[in-house]
Amino acid sequence: MNSHSHTKRQHYVPQFLLRNFSTNSKTVYVWDRRKEKGFSTSLDNICYETDLYEVKWRNNKPELGEYILDNKIEKEFSILEGKTATLFKDISQKIKTSNKILLSENQKEVLIEFITTLYLRNPVKMAEIKAQYDDVDTEPQMSTLMEGLGYIFDMWGWGNP
Repeated sequence: MNSHSHTKRQHYVPQFLLRNFSTNSKTVYVWDRRKEKGFSTSLDNICYETDLYEVKWRNNKPELGEYILDNKIEKEFSILEGKTATLFKDISQKIKTSNKILLSENQKEVLIEFITTLYLRNPVKMAEIKAQYDDVDTEPQMSTLMEGLGYIFDMWGWGNP
C-alpha cells in the first residue's frame, strides 16, 4: 500500500494564479452562475475536482493501492507550477525595472509546458479528449494488445490493465 498522503482536491487552475484575484491571498469573491449569486470563499474551494487526474485500477491488488500512478500527475503539475510561479515573479521584477523581458530557452520551455498543460488539464478539455478514446479497447488491434498486457499484468500480480 502506498504510504504517501493522497491529494483529493486537484486544482485545474493553479492557486498561485488564483491568488492574483484575492485581496488577502487566501479568499476570492466568486459568482456561481447556476445559483446566480456571489460569495467569498477560500482559494482551496474553487477550480478543483476530486481526483481529477486519477484512474482507479480495475480488479486491483491491495498492495498496488487504489489508483494507477497515484498522485504522480498532481505532483508533476505541482513541480511545474513551482517553476512557473518563480518565472512569473522574475518576469514581474523585469517589468518593474526594465522595458525588456528576455527569456532563456529553459524559461521559454517552462512557459510553453505550463500553458499547454493548463489548457489540457481543464476538466472540459479532458472530457473531450477522453470521449475520443471511448470504446478504443474494443477495436481488434487494441483487443489483442490488451490481452497481452492482461497476461503480463496478471503474471506480475498487478491486477487488470
